[in-house]
Amino acid sequence: MIRTLSCWKGFYDANMHNSDAILHFVYLNIVRRTLKIFPYLAFFILICSSVVHSTSLMHLPGSDIRGIVYAAELYLEQKGTLPTNIDQLVRYRYLDRIPKDPWGREYRFSAERPDITDADMPFYVWCLGRDGSVGGNGLDSDVGNWDPFEPPGPWWKLW
Repeated sequence: MIRTLSCWKGFYDANMHNSDAILHFVYLNIVRRTLKIFPYLAFFILICSSVVHSTSLMHLPGSDIRGIVYAAELYLEQKGTLPTNIDQLVRYRYLDRIPKDPWGREYRFSAERPDITDADMPFYVWCLGRDGSVGGNGLDSDVGNWDPFEPPGPWWKLW
């Protein structure tokens, strides 16, 4: 330790008149320390971005379904009948495009009650979740306009 201190003392004594050398030494240490924490920082950013992506997938079906429901209610109010499918809402320009759920499948629309709910409503809009089949938990759960969409839990319980 004493040898190291005397080495530093010699560096500062020899270069005290040369402030560029001292700045170069300080900047070099900053860069070296930053490079040491870079892998940890990259890992942290990767984890945070996957959490944001997972939580955005959880909230998207609810907002899409609300948009389809709003368009169908406008259609019903103006035309006096329910649309038969989502294509009809696009054709009459109540929607810009046929929305797809976060997993690339089209939302389902029906005036008849599907088997996955007991709610009585004038029409039903739903998606089957990540797995594409009836039932499931978390991201695999079915989401529809009969049940207000609630995320399945805190982000750290998604995996």
